Amino acid sequence: MSGFGLHPQAYADLDEIWEYIAADSLDAADRTRNASAATWTSSFQCAGSD
Repeated sequence: MSGFGLHPQAYADLDEIWEYIAADSLDAADRTRNASAATWTSSFQCAGSD
């Protein structure tokens, strides 16, 4: 893995987003978080492949 990562405030924002979605559906909140994490991982790997 490269040296790319999320800023601490981004993690805090993602927690807030998860809590907002989870108020209606824990399953939907988890799916959203998992899909986001998969996207970041892919993006970070592409960015570090130069």
